[in-house]
Amino acid sequence: MSSAIQNGNADFSNFNWSSIPPSFFGSLIPDIPRPSSFPTPEEVRRESRERSSEVLSDWDALQKIIDRHEERIQKRWRQKTKTKRRQILLSVWSNMPKVHRPDFEAFKNAKRKESREAYMWPHINLKDMEQPRPLLLLLKSRARNAPHLFLHADLEASKLGRGIGAIRFAFLHQYTMMFVGRTSPQKYGELISWDDHDHAFDWLNSGWGLHPGYGLLALEIQQQIYKVLLECTRQILHDITEESLIADFPVLPEPTINDEGDWHSLAAVAADAPYRLPAGLDLDSIITIIDGKRSASEDHLLALREDPGYFAGVVNAYKEHRQEILLDTRSKKHPTLTPYIHPLFWNRVLGSIVCDAYMGLEVWSTLHSLLVNLRQPLSKYHSKISPEKSLPTELYDAFIDLWFALKQFMIVPVAVLKMATPASPPLRSLWVRDPPELGTSTMRVQTRENVSMSKSQTELLWILNMFWDDSSPILRVGRKTLMDELERLVQSDPKNKELVSFRIASLISDLAVFSECCHQIELYQPWASTFENGLAEREDEVRENYIKLTRGWNKFLKSFEGTSLRELRSFEDGRFHYPVEKRRNRENVELMRLAEENLDDFWRAVDAYMPVTRGMTQENAVYVMLSRLSKAIQRTPEWVEPQKQPSKPKAPEISHAEIRSELVYRTEKATEPATQTQPKTKVKSRGEPTKSANIVEPELNPRIDDAQPLFKVDKRAFKVFSTLFFQPSQSSQPGEIPWNDFLHAMASTAFAVEKLYGSVWQFSPRNSDVERSIQFHEPHPIAKIPFRMARRIGRRLNRAYGWNGDMFKSSS
Repeated sequence: MSSAIQNGNADFSNFNWSSIPPSFFGSLIPDIPRPSSFPTPEEVRRESRERSSEVLSDWDALQKIIDRHEERIQKRWRQKTKTKRRQILLSVWSNMPKVHRPDFEAFKNAKRKESREAYMWPHINLKDMEQPRPLLLLLKSRARNAPHLFLHADLEASKLGRGIGAIRFAFLHQYTMMFVGRTSPQKYGELISWDDHDHAFDWLNSGWGLHPGYGLLALEIQQQIYKVLLECTRQILHDITEESLIADFPVLPEPTINDEGDWHSLAAVAADAPYRLPAGLDLDSIITIIDGKRSASEDHLLALREDPGYFAGVVNAYKEHRQEILLDTRSKKHPTLTPYIHPLFWNRVLGSIVCDAYMGLEVWSTLHSLLVNLRQPLSKYHSKISPEKSLPTELYDAFIDLWFALKQFMIVPVAVLKMATPASPPLRSLWVRDPPELGTSTMRVQTRENVSMSKSQTELLWILNMFWDDSSPILRVGRKTLMDELERLVQSDPKNKELVSFRIASLISDLAVFSECCHQIELYQPWASTFENGLAEREDEVRENYIKLTRGWNKFLKSFEGTSLRELRSFEDGRFHYPVEKRRNRENVELMRLAEENLDDFWRAVDAYMPVTRGMTQENAVYVMLSRLSKAIQRTPEWVEPQKQPSKPKAPEISHAEIRSELVYRTEKATEPATQTQPKTKVKSRGEPTKSANIVEPELNPRIDDAQPLFKVDKRAFKVFSTLFFQPSQSSQPGEIPWNDFLHAMASTAFAVEKLYGSVWQFSPRNSDVERSIQFHEPHPIAKIPFRMARRIGRRLNRAYGWNGDMFKSSS
């Protein structure tokens, strides 16, 4: 650890201070922040007593006011204009930082010493606090809960400032400062010598206690927060005298702060988090999200093998995000793209698609297993877990193994995001590629000289660059914080959202889930503060466990360069043209069958190059899925001419027809009957079908082994489900589905709707009849679901829950 500090590669916030004598700091290189002072134990005790007395006194006064006036304060604060709120905030803190995340702003502008306040209280700023919600949440949480419950969160908020040396603190060796469970000035921040108490040293190592320098810093942070909040309440209740604030008003029931918005959002939760009581580890919630990612990975791999239109769209997206697409500094194309697109380029695209699909399923399945397996030791040692003690070894090791796996899982998507961002269509004009070097396929890109960037482009690229730059000090705040900022930036302005392509949004959503997992582990305090040191102490063992965990994955990472896959010529001659959205006739059915046959040919070649039985073990999720894939693939039957029906008198219109008319995207006056006869027997496809190309009826039917419910939904939701489960035999074609209509329809059945990060929404079951969650990507950049995507959503719902169109009836 000492060498890491001397070389400038470590963060002071993660140090095991117990092993560092004061003399050590003289050997540090100049760039490493040094302690602000080396006080004596008596000096530390005196400062701690003064600060803790003020903190607890203000907390007591604030608690009494909120017990009696919280509802009145909420009403008055909400009724005030933003200007009036700002005036109150400035009256209690004249130099309160003005911008959101002032620590980020100070870091970008290289301001350190003069911006200490920005780094100390990054969430207390005018931009956020002048909104109605943050101050009210902060008042509620701080008044109704003891200060020690916020200790780790307050220190965590200052992590960037501590890491870069903008915040320095005192150093006192061989002492531990105690806070947890203490609410008196004599005990809150009590300094205990290792010589005077047998467990003082262990308390520091377990996270139960703090290094004295951190303790004084936490007290300073809390001192300002409670001072500001107390003065804000007095300003808001200015017409009530100080003497009567408590004496003349009774204690009232605690009011609530209503949630805002129609749908639950992780971004909204993240925005509220700094002002609420710090949350604890929510293992079930994160398992649900990971299970959704795992099932989405299965559906993605299945769609790649089943749906030619989906496969062609993914191929195009990968193609458009490769750095070869960029012109070089001499305005020349990459050698693999001139005078035509070379097989080598297509093989690189195809290899990335297949490997990403396989690895994605493996990663999410493995992470899901790790999280589920963590439940056992958590339950086993539940009665023995105490903040005063270190975790049982079995449980601690399980956390460390999970922590390490998460760090490893993030490496590849971070690298892919770094490579894909410059080539993405919305940002491509800002970048150029260096000319290729002989003997290497490595590509280097740079921003164009003298390029003019908009404010949105500048902010977006700054956050992304911080996300993938491992040497950046700002990573000390954690990728979760950066992800929250990225989501806020993208959602705050439609112009920002337009800068993020669907492919980039998908990568961001994956990384956001990894970051959320890490964040959840970090909430397991006080022990989480020791995980970094625990990992360093047993890194070799943990790495060996990870190698066993990912055994066989290298089989999925084979390069496609030099293979004959590109010779299928499926991407430039229309062989993947798949007119699934058009009305069924002989020509369209033949085109669909031909595209499906071409897709089967491609995957037959992939399976020959990357055999399931030889390349994977039976423990691999990909092996399990591909071994049962033959029962899942759907194929279009041969065209059968519909039988002519005798003409009948024109029937009067009925209400069902009126509902159907709303689905018509393009009304066609057809002389043919509205339905066509489907063959009752399975029809063989041309050529020998692959193991994954079983031909079945394309109609979506309920599972015969599961009694399906009947959903009575409103007219708006019925229109959505009629489109999702639209039958190709119908003569009219449905139009697009507004995304909010889809959210409404899903919420009207059995699901709670939650916005994750990027473009991903999660739909979690609200009752025991539905056991699994499901995730869908919001259409980008226009929030409307085209028919092709609606068809795929319908198939996913059918596979996951057995849903079909006959299960939905209009209640209107």
